[in-house]
Amino acid sequence: MPQPLLVVHGTEDRICEYASGKAIAEAAPRGRLLTLEGADHLELAAEDEQRYREALAEFFAELRGGQDTTSPGERHDG
Repeated sequence: MPQPLLVVHGTEDRICEYASGKAIAEAAPRGRLLTLEGADHLELAAEDEQRYREALAEFFAELRGGQDTTSPGERHDG
């Protein structure tokens, strides 16, 4: 069974283009993408700390419980 994957990516990342992160999330069978508008490569948590923390908490809860806690529009099925 494929493992869940959470890709957290900022739209202003100049090290790894946003399109690459999106493609990785979409290619993974249980991939999910959290897009942080305006965030750079190293500023993900600082750009929207609440969304960042919530996404990580949901992702780890899913790993612990085997539940799918993705929000509509945040999941990319491959």
